[in-house]
Amino acid sequence: MFRILSLAAVATVALADGTWGPADTAHALDGVIGAVEKIVHLPHLSATQLEQAKKIAADIKVDVEAVESGKLTKEQAHKKVGEGMKELAAFAAKLQKTGSLSERKAELEKQLHEKEAALAKLEKQMKLLKLKKLLAEKKLALQNLLASKAAGQDRSAAEDAKATAAVVT
Repeated sequence: MFRILSLAAVATVALADGTWGPADTAHALDGVIGAVEKIVHLPHLSATQLEQAKKIAADIKVDVEAVESGKLTKEQAHKKVGEGMKELAAFAAKLQKTGSLSERKAELEKQLHEKEAALAKLEKQMKLLKLKKLLAEKKLALQNLLASKAAGQDRSAAEDAKATAAVVT
């Protein structure tokens, strides 16, 4: 990633030195487009850095479309490409200055806490579902017991009467 950004920075330095020529514009556009695409798809960028990279990519794509339309003079095209490269170089410098590792660590810790909270919530839901299942099983067993008691009550009433008669006598 830094190789790509350093290439953009070198091109920016060349632009500042005045060694940049109009013939370099087409080659630079290809390099800028490739660099932008690679930057936007970097996996280790934080969310804020990714948003900034996408904004820069959108700005550069607008510049590239303007240059490729052919409606700009060579100086204007040269200026647009130079602005895009300066923007990339500034972003590269910002990436190097910021503690990207500390930001990434903070973001990952935040994600970890969010996922732990979601896991705890799911575990509570699972526990609740298990308790509901156990309650439903016990209700079904009670219904079956009551049904068997109701079916056997006619028969047991006669047995109860005999048992009561035997105890009374």
